[in-house]
Amino acid sequence: MRSVVQAKLLSFVVVCLLLSGCASTRPAWELPAPPAREVPIVAEGALVEKRLPNGLHVMLLRDRSRPMISLGLELKRGAAIDPAGKEGLAVLMGEVMQRGAGDRDALELARDVEALGADLGVSVGWDSTGVGASGLSRDTDALLGFVADVALRPRFEVGEVERARSEQLAGLAASLDNPRNVLGWQLQRTLFGSHRYGVPSAGLPETVEPLGVADVRAMHGRLFHPNNAIFHAAGDFDPETLLAKIEAAFGNWRPGPVAKPVAAPPRTTPPAPRIMVVDRPEMVQVQMALAHEGLQRSDERRIPASLLNNVLGGSGFSSRLTVRLRSNEGLTYSIRSGFVLRRRPGRFGVSTFTRADQARPAIESILEELEAIRGERPVSEEELRNAKAFSLGHFALGLETSGAVLGRLVNLAVYGLPEDSLDTYRARVNGVTLEQVHGLAESLLHPDRLAVVIVGPAEALVPRLDGLGEVEVVTW
Repeated sequence: MRSVVQAKLLSFVVVCLLLSGCASTRPAWELPAPPAREVPIVAEGALVEKRLPNGLHVMLLRDRSRPMISLGLELKRGAAIDPAGKEGLAVLMGEVMQRGAGDRDALELARDVEALGADLGVSVGWDSTGVGASGLSRDTDALLGFVADVALRPRFEVGEVERARSEQLAGLAASLDNPRNVLGWQLQRTLFGSHRYGVPSAGLPETVEPLGVADVRAMHGRLFHPNNAIFHAAGDFDPETLLAKIEAAFGNWRPGPVAKPVAAPPRTTPPAPRIMVVDRPEMVQVQMALAHEGLQRSDERRIPASLLNNVLGGSGFSSRLTVRLRSNEGLTYSIRSGFVLRRRPGRFGVSTFTRADQARPAIESILEELEAIRGERPVSEEELRNAKAFSLGHFALGLETSGAVLGRLVNLAVYGLPEDSLDTYRARVNGVTLEQVHGLAESLLHPDRLAVVIVGPAEALVPRLDGLGEVEVVTW
């Protein structure tokens, strides 16, 4: 009896394998991804757009799946336009804006937001500044009032400015204890020098210390104009009703001169190889990065460049750098490469960590992989296919909520990119050719003139770097 049952079970398993095509021993994650459906990201009629007479661009995305709403303003300038010598001013301004606005002081504003179980905040990036609130849709009027007060009527009280400045200075001092922060700071300085990109967005102690109320007010006056702003809302609301409330709250906001973007950094940086060691004698494991100039957010090459980067070091465990330095050579646990995309060209870089005595082998392996992908071992058809699947998968994951979708649309508006960029993204990724990727590998990657920055014990590192180039030791 048992043999009959076993025979029937074996026959059933064989039939299932044949019918399902599972005879292959390849694991599921190595099989080709199913084709993505080409459908509009936003359903027809879901997005409502209008431009008010004062220039304010309004974008409303209705989503009645939950009784929630997120809304706010996005200004098309950020920390990149800090005045020279006052780097960190926009970040300070953003912090103080949350500490009292309209008829409420800092405590009253925080208490009223908390009473609704809502969130309110100001975010300052390199290229934009945002004021946002979120909560239950029944509290839309209150949330809109919070945003209007913070954006248009910040109090900028002397005591709050001084406290926020002290906290920012304390944060900068604490950052010096984190080798990864120091690595980033020195990398920016090495690549961009006196350009705004050469200083962290939050500034440095010497640039933040002198800042006061007059500086904060002046920065707010430069940034906050309706003709340089986007009002956005996603969630459960009636678009016509909300639009009327937006016009009532922001219709009298007067337009003003839009601040010019930051000047472009040097087109070639560094022009020759540079090796900088930030001396931290106590460190056994070092932080390191290799970088040079990159692309700006609006560059038409950004999609094929991202696919090239996925193959090199941007797709996690399957990337060439991870396979070589982690899996094959055991030099690090994690390594990544990528392009920093801003309004002006940022950087391309590779970052990792390793033991001090392994710094040179790690650098040499990275340089060899950069050279190989440019020539002797270019991106293959299979690698490009996998890079496309990786990008399309991440793209879909980034659009799981209406708020995330609207955030992408606002980002497009901030950078002046085509409105249909989300709808056409899949086709543009799938349309990238091997020839394009091979050409970009040669034109965008420059292993012959990288800036190499290492944070670790200079005494142990410098002798091991002999022959790679002139080494400069610095301290923070």
